Amino acid sequence: MQSVPGWQAHKPVVNNKLFEKVVLWGIVLIGFAQGLFYAWNVVLTSDQEQLLGKGIKLAFLGEWEHYGNLVTSGGNVPGSLTTALVGLPLMLVDSPMSPQVLIGLLQLASLALLIKALKEKFTPLQIIVFAGLFWLSPWRVSKAVLWNPSWLFLATALHLYSFDQLVKKPRAFWMSFLHVLAIGYAFELHPSALLLVIMSGFLYLRKAYRVNWPAVGLATALILVSLIPWFMAMQGNESLAPVVDEGLGNFHYGYGMTHPFSLLKGVMYWPRYTSFVFPHFIFSNLDYSRFGGTTMQATVRHGYDSLRWLLGGASVLVALWGFGWQLRRVWQQRFKCPTALENYILAGLVAMVVLAVLSPAELSHWHLYILLPVANIAFCRFLFEQFHWLPAGAARAMFCMVMIYFILFNVMANFTAPNYYSSSYNMRTGYEAVKSSFGIDSVRVDPPD
Repeated sequence: MQSVPGWQAHKPVVNNKLFEKVVLWGIVLIGFAQGLFYAWNVVLTSDQEQLLGKGIKLAFLGEWEHYGNLVTSGGNVPGSLTTALVGLPLMLVDSPMSPQVLIGLLQLASLALLIKALKEKFTPLQIIVFAGLFWLSPWRVSKAVLWNPSWLFLATALHLYSFDQLVKKPRAFWMSFLHVLAIGYAFELHPSALLLVIMSGFLYLRKAYRVNWPAVGLATALILVSLIPWFMAMQGNESLAPVVDEGLGNFHYGYGMTHPFSLLKGVMYWPRYTSFVFPHFIFSNLDYSRFGGTTMQATVRHGYDSLRWLLGGASVLVALWGFGWQLRRVWQQRFKCPTALENYILAGLVAMVVLAVLSPAELSHWHLYILLPVANIAFCRFLFEQFHWLPAGAARAMFCMVMIYFILFNVMANFTAPNYYSSSYNMRTGYEAVKSSFGIDSVRVDPPD
């Protein structure tokens, strides 16, 4: 598999690997710290309350709920993994930050795997660009909080890494095992795991890779064994089954086929993931009351609003250009992708369209969130090929400006976005309230015999 042509010709400011490592680690550490900043300030929603409730029951009462959060269209996410990922960290440290630190570490492991998978396709400078656009993006950083989709990046990274290894070493046992395990891990966290299933099936049918079937069977058996407690719980409560309940709303399979806007909205999340128009809860309805008097508030409001809408609008145009370039490239190649990475990106596009068509509900950004790294990889390929003519100095300046904007946006979101600045009901106060609802004070109680 060849490197993507483009910015690889640009020489670094200092011609050695130390400079590249310092820049990359700087991006990693800033992104990790800003993720914890979001986690510290996040306002509790029903999703977080459900997750904390499961973790608190396990850590303090010894009660293990073998099912995850409620699914929009009915039922609950299957499996015991959700409870483990919240409850086990709470056993170690009695703080709402403990499971969120774990999320940050898992996302960090995801980035490491993604970089490892891209190492032979991108140059070191291109790796830095990808890391900056993905790791520091508010799309990623604002989700380093206690939330089901936040755990999914590890599944995507394992899926891509194992696919890449299977292309190099067909039928490798442990890579085949990890490939299926990545799907099983995601399956016990969020319904969007179906996207990885579709991608694997599509890639296998295209003969893009070959798997070791005993390893696939072993991983599948392990996943099924882990689901036994859920099957047992479902026997006594059929409402836990994640099936469409039309009584909860206008839900039915194939919703996208009868609602074209929903289908278009789902497909458009791919380019939006690479734009600067971030999720509405950090982009819209911002509150500037923390910035002092009326004059200061007005100054910050007009200045910041102008900046984010100007850059947001411009980024949407570039993102749509990149999306169109990717689609045109696939069409010109008659869907015969010359590299494994292009095959993987095409599989992501196909999975996105299939889910947008078959989904029982109108898609929101979290339904496709598992594809965020793939969309960013595709966008980086577009940048490297279409902007290779840029002088090195101009390219570096633009990249630094984008990184500064991301950092500024993440800071501002924590002071202005309604989901991140409540002093009355944030993650810390909410955690204590959830514990109190179970009759638990600040002292850990022994689980019942």
